[in-house]
Amino acid sequence: MNKLVDTDFNPDDFDHIAFFNESESRIEMHLKAKTDLAIQSHLLDNEIILVSGETIHTESSYKFTPGQITDLAASARLTISNIYTDPDNLFSLVQLKK
Repeated sequence: MNKLVDTDFNPDDFDHIAFFNESESRIEMHLKAKTDLAIQSHLLDNEIILVSGETIHTESSYKFTPGQITDLAASARLTISNIYTDPDNLFSLVQLKK
């Protein structure tokens, strides 16, 4: 953010929080303000106000079953050309083709 919109975020003002959101089937990453903050940028008309404990949702990492991957690929008119997994099948990289 600091580079993109010239803000004055200080990473030390935040805790990094990660958890599995079961209802959305995703791992979420958040930054949690350690104190009340007023973030500024000359590109913004107003300050970004965060109260202590407020979070900024920064990332979602979705988890899919093999069946969901197949359905998702088919709905996008793609075919699975390969699935690469770790030895325990906990993570995968899916190669799709048009």
